[in-house]
Amino acid sequence: MTTARETVLGRVRDALALAPVADTPVPRAYRTGRTLPDQERLALFTDRLVDYKAQVHPCTADRTAEVVAEVLRERGARRIGVPAGLDARWLTGYDGEVQQDSADIPAPRLDALDGVVTASAVSCAETGTIFLDGSPDQGGGRCPWCRICTSASSICRPWRWASRKRWPGWFRSGRRR
Repeated sequence: MTTARETVLGRVRDALALAPVADTPVPRAYRTGRTLPDQERLALFTDRLVDYKAQVHPCTADRTAEVVAEVLRERGARRIGVPAGLDARWLTGYDGEVQQDSADIPAPRLDALDGVVTASAVSCAETGTIFLDGSPDQGGGRCPWCRICTSASSICRPWRWASRKRWPGWFRSGRRR
């Protein structure tokens, strides 16, 4: 005795066996990237982030600690979380409590933090996406509502990854709600 499931799957197999195999090429003529001068690419990236209601704070690498501290101060962040591999120099201007993330910390304790500061792997100007790949300076993705994220050295074109060399020069901060 066959079940209804076996009957239906048998009919699907029969139909697929009788169907002609179409060897039709699929056109792949969509845009896979664009070339923009650095300033235009950074402007596009900033525009995308602002469109997502993020605050963007451009700075040079030597001002990273100053800008991170300023953003944390503006947000009233007294207790922040950081991944284990975050460059400690980025926090030299911050005078609040810093909690280093680890798997041993329960989520409710992380939720009590005012925010986190992380690095990022790379960013995409076209979509305004900041990619985190779980590297030691990016943490495991467990974070409270405020994330201050430094962007990568290269703002990449769609579908292409930039080099892993980082420049902590663009920040995104915002609420997760």
